[in-house]
Amino acid sequence: MKPLLRTLLAIVINVSLIYTIGCKGVEENWTIDILKPYLEGEFLKNGESYIIQWESDFTGAFNVDLLKSGEYITTLASNHSAVYYSWKVEGISAAEDYSVKVSISDKPAFFAESNLFEVLPEIPDSNVEFIEEDLIIDDKMIRLYTAGQGGTTILFEHGLGGDASVWFWNRLLNTLAEDNVVIAYNRSGYTPSTYNGESRGMANITNDLNEIIEQKVGNNKLILVGWSWGGPIIRYFTIYHPEKVDALLFIDPSHESGNDISQEREDALVANAINSGNIGEELEAMQMVETFVLLSNLAELPDIPVVVLTALQVGGFEWINSHAELGAGVTDFTHKGVDSPHAIQYNEPEVVYKYVLQLLEKI
Repeated sequence: MKPLLRTLLAIVINVSLIYTIGCKGVEENWTIDILKPYLEGEFLKNGESYIIQWESDFTGAFNVDLLKSGEYITTLASNHSAVYYSWKVEGISAAEDYSVKVSISDKPAFFAESNLFEVLPEIPDSNVEFIEEDLIIDDKMIRLYTAGQGGTTILFEHGLGGDASVWFWNRLLNTLAEDNVVIAYNRSGYTPSTYNGESRGMANITNDLNEIIEQKVGNNKLILVGWSWGGPIIRYFTIYHPEKVDALLFIDPSHESGNDISQEREDALVANAINSGNIGEELEAMQMVETFVLLSNLAELPDIPVVVLTALQVGGFEWINSHAELGAGVTDFTHKGVDSPHAIQYNEPEVVYKYVLQLLEKI
């Protein structure tokens, strides 16, 4: 993504640009402006290399220091002659309050400090395995994938055209099942789940979800996670069953303010589903226009912890702003931009892991 576009996106989602302290002496006129990392809250990972970059009208040597909560941790580079530094992140605990400081080597009072960035938690290995389970709901079979135990259930809702396999591209769910009950499932018509002839609008989809929760969640606390079209599903369900949900995580969700809701778009989605042979996708796509109209008239979400992750490589201002609308009336609302394509759980699973852990701490 080009720096200018990332700059504009940063402004829209209210994550401020890296601020710079332009340091000027009495006799000199030197400045230092940090260019990278770009965004406050940029996600870094241990074991990977990143470029720290700055501009300066000083042509001598620089020091690059790592800070935590404004306190010196270590020097990454000293007497460094270039205006960039390739930093391999190693041995840093996951936190949200790191920054880097660039100063003139022999005049340390001339410096610039970046905004905060985040070091993501690593996803531990897990030997937990999922089992397949079939529920009968209104004369149709729904395939569940379940694992784990504990006092909290985390239920994952897939998007349009995918199925529960979108959650198993890595071991994220296996790790979460070490201490929690984790459920993913294929909606009606997504093989091997069957179809009983009913329409697949939001009411029938969430009726199935409600039955799964009734049978499998019990007295556990419940976190719903929805990706893409799964976002409107968990949103609709939560608004109509607020007493059953304790927290929400939206992963680049579909939204009536950010998606094309024309009949032409619906027809294209249906045609694509027919070509793929996915009856569940086809039947849901056939209800797309009506469903988006329904969503546009929904009430606000209940006041529970809500996290929205927006894929910055997907859409522009309207996409980002539509996700921000989910925070209306929510006191504990987190909206993060992730430099990722649509499937954040595949491209940046550590980000999803971080915010699931955060929600677990809050409920």
